[in-house]
Amino acid sequence: MHRSGTTYLGNIFNLSHETFVFHEPYNRKYGIAGLPFDYINLEHNELAKIILSKIISKKPLNFVRRCYRDSLSKALIRIALGGKTENQWRLYRYLFQDRKLILKDPFLSKSTCYIGKNYGLKSIVLIRHPCAVWNSIKKMNWTDVIQ
Repeated sequence: MHRSGTTYLGNIFNLSHETFVFHEPYNRKYGIAGLPFDYINLEHNELAKIILSKIISKKPLNFVRRCYRDSLSKALIRIALGGKTENQWRLYRYLFQDRKLILKDPFLSKSTCYIGKNYGLKSIVLIRHPCAVWNSIKKMNWTDVIQ
């Protein structure tokens, strides 16, 4: 779930010169384009499986170029240069392919068993107290995602 502490943990992993953290590629609002809904289950979605195969094989991906939360200036920059997730993918593919890739993506939480069983990848699951999650959502003023 979002607001669970994955960004904090991802920042710790990014301090290593052996790993590269790819931030929320399965976030349909600003990650890879074409995902039908949040918290997708790879076991039941062929597009999501194809995307993971492309990530594993380091192939080009298509990213969201318009986000409803963007200001005008940010929207123009995203259209022209891409967003954070897209630029992270470019960096990884062209400069850091020798590092171990970490997918920091709470939107894959429904797929952890499937990914481990079918791709042999390991998962880290973070558990945070529900009150702390709710407090974090309120601080970010994201209460619309709950409604």
